[in-house]
Amino acid sequence: MSAFAFKVIAVVTMLIDHTGAFILLRVEALANSQIYFITRYIGRIAFPIFAYFIANGCKQTKNINKYLLWLGIFAIIS
Repeated sequence: MSAFAFKVIAVVTMLIDHTGAFILLRVEALANSQIYFITRYIGRIAFPIFAYFIANGCKQTKNINKYLLWLGIFAIIS
């Protein structure tokens, strides 16, 4: 599987997690349902994938300070 495919999986699972966190939680009938907890558990897949790519980027970069600066700028924008 390619790196792009893993990134797509991470984005989709994060979207599922955010859907569970913000939409399903606000609906009274679904707040404590199985659907809510399933969406939250699926979303937990995203973080390890993103963390792997950040660590891999730190390992492969030629200028770690510039890489960390770009990560910081993106974090502030996000």
